[in-house]
Amino acid sequence: MKCPFCGELLDTGKQVGEDGRLQCDTCHAFIRPDWVVSDESASAAGPHVDSGAANAAKPGLATKPASPRAGTYSFDASKVIQDNVAVPPPRTKDPLLDHSAQQLLNVESLIEDLASKDQEGAPDVPFESILAESEPPVEENDPLAPTPNPEAVLGVSFDGLDDLLIDGAAASTQGDAQPKPQPQGLDIDFGDLPHVGIDLPQSHDAEPLEISRPQGKPDFDDDVFGGTDFELPLAHDPSDQLSLDDDGEFPLPPGWDKPVQELVGLGQAVDSVDLAADFGENLFTASGGLDLDIPINNGHPESAPASATNVNLPSPMGRTAKKPAPPVAKALLVVVALIAVIGAILGQTEYGYFGMNLFLGKKTTSSAAPAAFKPVDEANLKMDRRENYEADIVRLERFLKEQPDNREVASELYLLLLRYQERFPLAASADPGIATKIRDLTPRADLTGNLVNVAKTIRLMAEGKFDEALDLISATATSGEKDSLVYYLQGRIHLKQMKWAQAITSFEQALQLENDDQASRFFLARSYIGQKKFKSARGVLETLLAAVPNHLGAMAAMAEVELADKNLDAAVTMAAQVINTGKSGYDSQEQFTAYIVMADVEGLRGNDEARMMQLRAALGAQPKDEATAITLGKILLTGGKRGEAFAALRPCKELGNNSEEFLKLFVQAAHADEQDDVAEQAIREGAELYPTSAVFPNLSGELELARGLNEAASQAFEKAIKMDPTFVDAYLNLADVKVSAGRLSEAAEVLALGVEAVPQSIELLLQLAKIRTEKQEFPEAEASLVKLLELDPDHFAATRLLGHVLEAQSKFAQVVTALAALEKKGGLDRDSAICLGRAYLATRQSKEAVEILQNLHSAEAPDWEASAEYGRALFETGDMAGAEEVLNTVVVEDPSQGSAFHYLGRLYAASGRSKEAVEALKEASRLEPRRNNYRIVLATELLKLGDKDSLGDAKVQLDQVISTYERDNVPAAIRDYRAWALRGDLLMSEGKYPFAQKDFVAALELAPGRVDLLFKTGLSLLEQSRHDDAVVYFKQVLNKEPKHAGANYYSGVIAVRNGQLGEAQRFMETASERDPEGYPESLMMLGRIHRDFGRFSEANKAFERFLKYKSTGPEADEARQLLGRRRAQ
Repeated sequence: MKCPFCGELLDTGKQVGEDGRLQCDTCHAFIRPDWVVSDESASAAGPHVDSGAANAAKPGLATKPASPRAGTYSFDASKVIQDNVAVPPPRTKDPLLDHSAQQLLNVESLIEDLASKDQEGAPDVPFESILAESEPPVEENDPLAPTPNPEAVLGVSFDGLDDLLIDGAAASTQGDAQPKPQPQGLDIDFGDLPHVGIDLPQSHDAEPLEISRPQGKPDFDDDVFGGTDFELPLAHDPSDQLSLDDDGEFPLPPGWDKPVQELVGLGQAVDSVDLAADFGENLFTASGGLDLDIPINNGHPESAPASATNVNLPSPMGRTAKKPAPPVAKALLVVVALIAVIGAILGQTEYGYFGMNLFLGKKTTSSAAPAAFKPVDEANLKMDRRENYEADIVRLERFLKEQPDNREVASELYLLLLRYQERFPLAASADPGIATKIRDLTPRADLTGNLVNVAKTIRLMAEGKFDEALDLISATATSGEKDSLVYYLQGRIHLKQMKWAQAITSFEQALQLENDDQASRFFLARSYIGQKKFKSARGVLETLLAAVPNHLGAMAAMAEVELADKNLDAAVTMAAQVINTGKSGYDSQEQFTAYIVMADVEGLRGNDEARMMQLRAALGAQPKDEATAITLGKILLTGGKRGEAFAALRPCKELGNNSEEFLKLFVQAAHADEQDDVAEQAIREGAELYPTSAVFPNLSGELELARGLNEAASQAFEKAIKMDPTFVDAYLNLADVKVSAGRLSEAAEVLALGVEAVPQSIELLLQLAKIRTEKQEFPEAEASLVKLLELDPDHFAATRLLGHVLEAQSKFAQVVTALAALEKKGGLDRDSAICLGRAYLATRQSKEAVEILQNLHSAEAPDWEASAEYGRALFETGDMAGAEEVLNTVVVEDPSQGSAFHYLGRLYAASGRSKEAVEALKEASRLEPRRNNYRIVLATELLKLGDKDSLGDAKVQLDQVISTYERDNVPAAIRDYRAWALRGDLLMSEGKYPFAQKDFVAALELAPGRVDLLFKTGLSLLEQSRHDDAVVYFKQVLNKEPKHAGANYYSGVIAVRNGQLGEAQRFMETASERDPEGYPESLMMLGRIHRDFGRFSEANKAFERFLKYKSTGPEADEARQLLGRRRAQ
């Protein structure tokens, strides 16, 4: 399907409106499908319907698209048919009349046909028809110029006209085909042909056409004023300009050499559809214009085809049978025909036939009275829609073009342009002509009253002088006449300065004067949003949208309100409506806000990819928005998309963004993308712009560190710290240099200095805690983390690390306190959950341990480490069978899990399966040799076996643990005292009492106050006959456990040796009462004491009790002898 105006193919998928109209991508006309005849119907209409087929066969002449066949292209304002009015199919008066009229009008087809015959071999020179106009021609490179298209004006194509002219065939002229001459134009009408969908205003008072601007203009921030220098594309190819030949020229009527800026409304960014409307209005309704209705074959299915069936015309095939006319004659006839047509047309205008008035120097006059001036429609502007402003601008420009000396029009236009620039800065900046027009109109404007200061205020705002503008407009508000526009501007300045309360007051005052001032209402809502008073903003916006449903700014603001209220679906719906409705380049601020809302929604939903897509779209709407570029760049860098981050930031950098934060991120992105040259250049730029900033020396150090130049990096970081002792990043980076060199202590010192300089820094405290944890300085790490959590109680990472630090110090109750609270907040990760499970087990909360570890034990997604801990939890709860099943599954499925073998060995030991326990524990130590607790448990089980090999192996394991502690300088807080205690027991069994005593003392240093260690230490001293030293330890035991059987017994032994029989009796009585089976010797000693004091009855009872527990041995024989003597006496 082809356009009936320009002949280009139509995209049937681009339907506009409910009636299915299509818009042509070339000439932008609106066409209903039922207006256009398909190619098949055209071909069936006869050989003269279109000249394209004939031209295709002619050498040297390109085939042109089929001519339009439908509609009436009328420039008679009094006869315009609106495109929303149903038009019945035309009644064809006479096919011969229609066809003949088309042949007379189509000069283009005639010229092309003759040129192809008479100029074969000559270079192709465009030879197109000229339609005289009252408007001057545009310059060649003027972007506002409409593309000349004779078919769009003449609208028809007739083949065979050359034959009629050359061969003498005449067309019938039935009916009243001759138009009646008019005073100011030529009115030619060939019947009631329907309208084609392009309507022109009837007068300047009619509703102005909406201006359609080109897409793709640069976008700027909402508060940017003025134009931008950039190059507009040509509206058409200069090769399409109308011409006769290389040398021929037509004389230009007066006024055609004026600048085109005086003839076109609203700058240069005008859509071709509106240009067509403007072109038609000036050409055919202005002074000296044409009044012309040109028919075009409708092509409606019910109408007869427009073919010359009643005329005996020669067919194209008949040309070869006749003798062709001389080429010179043909050319002369063409020129004569062309001159005749042009002369006749000019004769109907004020220029006279053949333009005689121009040659005779006669001044042309217009009989049309100037249209009455209509001021700006304030009620229309108060709707606060860009289109309303632009419509009035176009209207006023046309008035000013007709009445250039009218100062009232110039003043109205000047003020309107200023207000347009202030209210819609992006749209104004997209049209460079706006700033030029304001400058040109400034000396011609004649403002009075408040409007003088209003104009000055707007210009000061455009220059960024907001304080001066506020003083001026505030003085006007207090001294001048009450004017809503004055309060509106006052509020706008307050809003720019983020003085929300003052802005609200000003906008409310404006609304008290003019309740329908929707601009004040809109910015009142924005002020409430600035105050985070979203409920108040919602009420204002609902009122605005009720009055102006398609107010894009209000819709975008409402999307922000919905987002703030967590109505995510509503926010997305409103934002999408803004994006789809807005016009790119002119509504970019509203679209930008909508994209940001969409990005925030996706961020809340955790969809990073969709969020980045919306942020990219936001940058497309406002490429210079630094905050959006930084947000997108950080997300991309964090996600490892280095190249994309650099690509997203580079356009913003090229547009002039150079803040500290932006340059910092740009350097990081460039370095990540291996663009070090670009990064270094940006660092130099930042150092020049911000000479006192520590950011850029720090960035330079990061580049040196990445290159492996640690010394240069350290110097750069130290320089940054010297420039700004509170610059956190420099401390962190300098510490990284120390860590990379293996100097953890120096790294901790650097971070400690940073914490001292910036005690509130979460980053420094966390990094210091990590390094102290790595150094196994757990108490210090704990202190850093506790301080951090005082600053930020909800810092999940710090809480998780604190749990591990506390576990390393065996502070299991505190682990449970910290991590159980984090579990309720959903902040546990896998490792911290396992840590909490182990803490539950250590605090005998087996059920809680099972619950939390069971969540990690899954057959569908097995986590064998977690399953091993789950097996241990089952073991602690007494479910031996379940624990053994789980642990056996783990060691089969993942034989590298040392913890599973360890727990399985402990389970075997508890079940009395010592040999199996030892084998499992040996495998655990082999898999994880640095797990000292595994070796200690293994040594314990080996000591239980008691054989020589087992004892020797146990000593090897314990020696390995102790040497590891000493070699690695393992802090005392995480050393296991059992290593020394067990080795001391082994040495005691071997009679190596001094070495045993040394190990017991070392164990007591790690676990001071342990009763068992105090007792063993005293015993080792007693075995060395160091009785006085031994008594000291036994007394410590008795202070903690007064009825400790062993301490009482050995204290009694020492008392007997020292002759303190009374104390000895007391010690022995306590020991015999506490553990007679463990210490039967206490009874033997007690009997001897009673015997020495003559208490024979008590002595006999003691001897008899002794024999119950120990009936063999020398002491038993002694007890029997003493009992026998007593009985004998």
